[in-house]
Amino acid sequence: MPRLVIGTVALLLALAACGGDPKADPSPTPSTPVSTAPSPTASAPVMPAEASANTKAGAIAFVRYYVELINHLQHYGDDVALRQVSLPTCRSCNSVVRAAKAIYDNGGHVEGGEWRITDIGASQPTATLWEVAIKGRLAASKVVDGPTSVPTAGSGGLANARFFLIFDQNWKVAQWHTG
Repeated sequence: MPRLVIGTVALLLALAACGGDPKADPSPTPSTPVSTAPSPTASAPVMPAEASANTKAGAIAFVRYYVELINHLQHYGDDVALRQVSLPTCRSCNSVVRAAKAIYDNGGHVEGGEWRITDIGASQPTATLWEVAIKGRLAASKVVDGPTSVPTAGSGGLANARFFLIFDQNWKVAQWHTG
């Protein structure tokens, strides 16, 4: 896959879709748009109180927060908060982080491309696993792969996903898939 395309949110979402079966190991283990180069001091979004309850409303609020963290990662290259609420075995979570870090570690950045949720719903398929489905849109984006690279434009568009969560004193993303 060309490095030139790696940074677009659409590709970040496509990479996340490459994860495995979210039910394979459900057991727990220990947004502001930017139109210029990112600020290294931007703070990650804070999880709202309603996202801490093991309820349908809590799962929905948590996924809204998680999407804010993905947008934050994309704009600032800061993966700390996202990793704290993702299981280490979450391949889609790790793929998104790797793709964004590759851009930022090379001195690049992403402009635009915010993922906005337009519809959301949740269900609890098992006693320990929640599924949250979202419909959303990606804004147009521009990826600058490094200090001397030519920006690559992304057109944005529909971006639907399913998130699989577990709750063990707090939420963790076990896996997520686009489509």
